[in-house]
Amino acid sequence: MEHNTVYRTRIKFLELFLLAVIYGAASLTVVFLLGVIGYVFLKGFPVLRPDFFTNVTSSLHGTMGIGGNLLNTLYLVVIALFIGIPVGVGAAIYLNEYARQGRLIDVIEFAIETLAGIPSILFGMFGMVFFGGTLGLGYSLLNGALTLTLMILSLVV
Repeated sequence: MEHNTVYRTRIKFLELFLLAVIYGAASLTVVFLLGVIGYVFLKGFPVLRPDFFTNVTSSLHGTMGIGGNLLNTLYLVVIALFIGIPVGVGAAIYLNEYARQGRLIDVIEFAIETLAGIPSILFGMFGMVFFGGTLGLGYSLLNGALTLTLMILSLVV
């Protein structure tokens, strides 16, 4: 049997007050977020023209655009998938169908699962040091594609 004491009333009031503070803070955050999104759309949408998506940014020609960035992103994704899918599917088939269970297979599976938890910034740093510096690829599409291949490999396998 619960007694309605002053202590219980005080706890209930505190719970309601904290709940109101939490909902108020969440509502304020949503309002600010919608305000920022609305401001960006209102100021940015009139500037978007078809030539913005096809031109490249050049200070010599006075043009602005993201056409080159879009094309390089497409190249990067296609090269990474071209390398990553055969390697990943081949590794998965080998691990599931042909490899005998053992300590080495457990280590390989653990390494593949661990790759999924590594932040992308670490992949990028590794790619620049290993592919860019050690292998001499420098700042190139192939360097980015190989780094992206390492990032998607655990997902493909």
